[in-house]
Amino acid sequence: MKQIRALVKEKNEDAYASYLLLEKHPCAQADYKMEGPFDTISRDGKFAYTKSKMERDFSAVYLNALMWGITGNEAHARKSAEVLAAYARVLKRIPNTNDAPLLAGLEGFKIVYALELLKHTWRKMPEDDYKDALRMFTKIFLPVLDTFYDRNPYTNGNWGTIVTKTYMAAAIHLDDRNMYEKARAFYLDGRDNGTLAHYIDGETGQIQESGRDQSHCMLGIGAMATVCELAWQQGDDLYSAKNNRLLKGYEYVARYNLGYDVPFVKWTDITGKYCDWNEVSDKARGRYMYVFEIAYNHYVNRMGLPMPFTKQVLEQLRPEGYDRDQPGFGTLLFNEGAVGRKFVHPGGLHTLADLERMKMMVAQGQHPWAESWVELQKDPWAQSTFEPRPMMNMGNSRQKASADAHAAYLNAIRWYVSGDEAYARCAVNICNAWSETVNQIPKARQDQGLLGIPISEFAMAAEVLRVCPLWKKDDFERFKDMMVEYLYPVSHEFLQTHGGGNVDYCWTNWDACNMVALVAIGVLCDRPDIYREGIEYFKHGLGNGSIGNAVPYLHRMEDGTVLGQWQESGRDQEHAMLGVGFLGTFCQIAWNQGDGLFAYDHNRLLAGAEYVARHNQMRGVPFTYYNNSQGLNNRWPSINGLGRLEDRPVWEMIYNHYEVLKGIPAPYSKRMAELLRPEHGSKDHFGYGSLTFSLRPSNYPLLPTPEVPVGLRTEISIGQIRVDWEPSAGYFANGYIVQRSEAGRSEFKDIAVYKEKVTNWFIDTHIEAGKTYEYRVAAVNKTGTSRFSECVRATAISEGEWPQEWAYGEIGDVVGGKVAYADVQEGTFRLECREGFMGNGVENTPFIYRKIKGDFSFSCRVNAIKGYVSECGLMAKETLAGGGNAVTMTLGHFGRRFARMGWSVKGEKKRHFAIGNTYTWVPAWFKLVRVGRVFYAYESTDGVNWFYVHSTRMDMPVEIYVGMIGSFREGKGGNYVVLDHISID
Repeated sequence: MKQIRALVKEKNEDAYASYLLLEKHPCAQADYKMEGPFDTISRDGKFAYTKSKMERDFSAVYLNALMWGITGNEAHARKSAEVLAAYARVLKRIPNTNDAPLLAGLEGFKIVYALELLKHTWRKMPEDDYKDALRMFTKIFLPVLDTFYDRNPYTNGNWGTIVTKTYMAAAIHLDDRNMYEKARAFYLDGRDNGTLAHYIDGETGQIQESGRDQSHCMLGIGAMATVCELAWQQGDDLYSAKNNRLLKGYEYVARYNLGYDVPFVKWTDITGKYCDWNEVSDKARGRYMYVFEIAYNHYVNRMGLPMPFTKQVLEQLRPEGYDRDQPGFGTLLFNEGAVGRKFVHPGGLHTLADLERMKMMVAQGQHPWAESWVELQKDPWAQSTFEPRPMMNMGNSRQKASADAHAAYLNAIRWYVSGDEAYARCAVNICNAWSETVNQIPKARQDQGLLGIPISEFAMAAEVLRVCPLWKKDDFERFKDMMVEYLYPVSHEFLQTHGGGNVDYCWTNWDACNMVALVAIGVLCDRPDIYREGIEYFKHGLGNGSIGNAVPYLHRMEDGTVLGQWQESGRDQEHAMLGVGFLGTFCQIAWNQGDGLFAYDHNRLLAGAEYVARHNQMRGVPFTYYNNSQGLNNRWPSINGLGRLEDRPVWEMIYNHYEVLKGIPAPYSKRMAELLRPEHGSKDHFGYGSLTFSLRPSNYPLLPTPEVPVGLRTEISIGQIRVDWEPSAGYFANGYIVQRSEAGRSEFKDIAVYKEKVTNWFIDTHIEAGKTYEYRVAAVNKTGTSRFSECVRATAISEGEWPQEWAYGEIGDVVGGKVAYADVQEGTFRLECREGFMGNGVENTPFIYRKIKGDFSFSCRVNAIKGYVSECGLMAKETLAGGGNAVTMTLGHFGRRFARMGWSVKGEKKRHFAIGNTYTWVPAWFKLVRVGRVFYAYESTDGVNWFYVHSTRMDMPVEIYVGMIGSFREGKGGNYVVLDHISID
């Protein structure tokens, strides 16, 4: 409304012309003479005589409320309320005639609009009149809408769209989430012609009523646009649903009505009643309704998308007026392009209100701001003595650039909170040094996409610093020029080309840091086009940074909550949390500019954050197989980095937005925030969220002292003892202390101290064979430390005699190969070697083997790897000599994390591979199965649930050699692999 008033005040040409139409409309007059009220109203049947009269009366309700909002003239507010009150006193029913849903939808919308505006802007609205009018709507109009929803579909599509626009408006006014979700679900996929799925063809944009006439098509898409606009104002983007399908519908209608040909397909509608149209109807062709500005404003003005045919229609139609069945006056009401987007400043990661809150809460010593402020002051990058290290080419070291950006941001925050100008001068000095030095588009030696991290950080730091009077205007302008001329192209190009790779090849965090850069630069430099570029990528980008790809799968849990599997959850947990932080930052910037992307796609970001948070609290999560053009073959959530919380201070931002601000439960994100509070900084995130994002005071420390760990158990293997325990009761621990003593001595010493790490196991390798040890564990958090647990005892195993069926051999050139065996974990071998490498045309490996005739199933667990082991696992081979046919299932390749089946054919130098899970970490289980001439390979995380990798046909003798191998490099000692749980069937 503020913008509408500005358009009128400035007498913007087209918008003001639309206002003049409103001002002159007979139903918009403060002295309008009511034609009712009636005790019964209807569009058809016995009471059809009331149709035009009551339509004008309810238009007067709507238009006078609108005039009140624009002009502030109370006479209009009184007139709107007067007509409402009159009908509320008299109206008794809407008869159950054919057109009843249309009446309730078309006129009900006008009533709800007026009630919403009057309730929140006109304090003189008589309370009884408001309650009576609301009662009239809920008791007479709303039941008609509910009846329509309850019936089997029976109408053309415009009916459902009209009903839904009013139902959603009512849901918003009544603050009824269930009603809202009902309207939303119906709009998207309801079983009716009047839903997005069934009213508009997703390929061509053809309308369900295109064969009927053009006016009803415009009526339907206009109502759909109204639904989308209502949702948009609630932070819910329905405009983009089903790949901007509404835009396609508008363009189809506009194109045909302009005189162009359009494709037409005869289709069967939901009811089966409206299927006789063989071609697009020319009835009412070129007779435009006032429904085009609302869609054009969103898709073109807000989002920067093309609507060439709709634009041509508006060039003929402007200024839009009013035709009774739509909001109308769109050139005035939906015209954000006329004034251009005005950004909130500061409005990057923090607004002025945020900065003031930090300052006030620290001054008052409120928790948790005070504790986080203490932490920030300790940060080496938050010191006023920090010296920048600018580079002409930022790509020479993104890490050094990022450190400087962090220092600029932290010093800016420290200045604002403390008032000490030394920190402001430091931040200004950093920014000026870089803007004076950078003279080229950065080129990184590697990982060009990750330059988005320092680029986004510099933009966010400068947006905070822009309020500092010590930053001279010319210096600030030079900094902005640097951001646009040299740094923006990096992020723009990466999201367009991904370095020439496949669009889905890069991880979410690579896309996400560049998306943050786009919106941050857009805000800083007042560039709506750059800002929109980032927003559109979040919604519709093809890469893994778009929210639908970042959270590719949703899992509904038994308690009804929804968890969103994160794109990098099968990779490792450090990068999964990194991506959550980047996209949270992205949404925070958008939120500060009025765009509710936190809520986008049913709070999909929250679903993803909750999944990652839950998994890293050592709680189980479901997992759906995930793959992309890398051939990831992720079959389970990765344990790499699991439970390590120390480097990802991103959770206060997520928790405070969803749960504190919006009241949406975020239990796992909340617990992460509690475990880390007060948040510190990190190299990839500004951090200190307990200071910068907290919205309400909290007791500190917040969590109770964790309870004593229980369920301790040990697993003994050659050279190691693994200790496991149950996760902290209530998940209150943010770390553990593991102690050990030799049995009977009671001299316990720390052997592991987990700080901000909740991994519930420890592997002790500093043991002596034959000795018995006692272990105990205490749980810690920032409140205190629990008592130590009951002790668990384990004896380090000594090497024993091999089972006689096993033998050791060496294929090719092997240096320092030897084997140890212990009768634990269903048979354990340790294979040690200094040098013995397998590769294309090279076959040098130590081999623990036995002979097997015929079909078999052979499995083992790779339990531990140390040193320069490039590959290890299972092998089946026809001969102990080099060459010959062989099949393997091993762990190795890049980063020693690829599980893969390999096979070699006699006479060929090339070794063939089929890739399994590409982020496999020990312990990992492998299996080879022979059935005749076909060999099958499998992998598992637990030896129970097996995943098929590949199969290959291979000619081998009936009796072959089957066993375990390792590939060792570098010629150094101390390289070994431990393999156990050996099973042959």
